[in-house]
Amino acid sequence: KKYISFFLLFFVISGFITHQIKTNGNIVILHFTFISVLIILSSLALKFISPALVVSHGGRLSGLFGNPNGLGLFCFISYVMYDMCKSHLKIKISQFENIAITLLIFITLYYSKGRGGLISLAIYLFFKNLNRIHPAISFLSVFLLSIFLELIVDSAIMLFTTLGIASDYRLESLETVQKGSGRAIAWSFAWIEIQKNLTLIT
Repeated sequence: KKYISFFLLFFVISGFITHQIKTNGNIVILHFTFISVLIILSSLALKFISPALVVSHGGRLSGLFGNPNGLGLFCFISYVMYDMCKSHLKIKISQFENIAITLLIFITLYYSKGRGGLISLAIYLFFKNLNRIHPAISFLSVFLLSIFLELIVDSAIMLFTTLGIASDYRLESLETVQKGSGRAIAWSFAWIEIQKNLTLIT
């Protein structure tokens, strides 16, 4: 089911959006952004109206998606589309609307406690601001990030611990970061199964 979902996301939805943009112009991006904001607003509102429907995974907000990580990534994509409407499409948005939409996305992302969405948004904002200085600096920073990645992760864990939200994002240590995603459990299970069925592989 997961691979079918990925296939639909990559080919069907992207093709549909591309067709709509070619047919109706960039205004389609604005329409998708407004729909995304409404979905996020509904997800956040249901947290207070009927939390049993949209809260799961130990108190994390899953919204209308049924999965907190999905909601977190949706918040990230929605923010990128919204930012595109402001910067590239030159859509006129009042200061109040800008603050309200930005706060809505950030608050919902916080309640989802999705590390993927949070890290993606942080990287996007980081490189966006670097590009304003010079694109070459962004390109150079990619190599610096790869070199000092472990130091950056340790610093991020320290920051989250200081803010008192490390446990919310499963960031108490580097080990919990690895276990929090579930990959360590999957890798351990896979390795056991490979050893059991080694003759089939060879």
